[in-house]
Amino acid sequence: MNLKQYVKNIAVKARAASRSLYAVPSKKRNRTLITAANLLEKEQKILLAANSKDISAAVKNKLSSAMVDRLTLNEKRIKNIADALRAVAKQPDPVGLVDSSVKRPNG
Repeated sequence: MNLKQYVKNIAVKARAASRSLYAVPSKKRNRTLITAANLLEKEQKILLAANSKDISAAVKNKLSSAMVDRLTLNEKRIKNIADALRAVAKQPDPVGLVDSSVKRPNG
């Protein structure tokens, strides 16, 4: 499987997962976000080791320096990701809310 197909498969699966998450109660979604944040920090050494292999492969495959930078994890980036997950968990649940509505002239 080539990279383009691999990424497409991930996107299709993510979209399907998002539809199933719609039905999950917000408290459970928020607990999952907090758990993910905690695991990112707890398993940081494992993540950094795996990321090092990814970076080596990216360099070997001549990805641009910008792409390599986007792929690179470090302690600060992992903390920022974990903090962002916690921030999302604290926000009001927008699922099912209608922000605004306009009826078009054609109905």
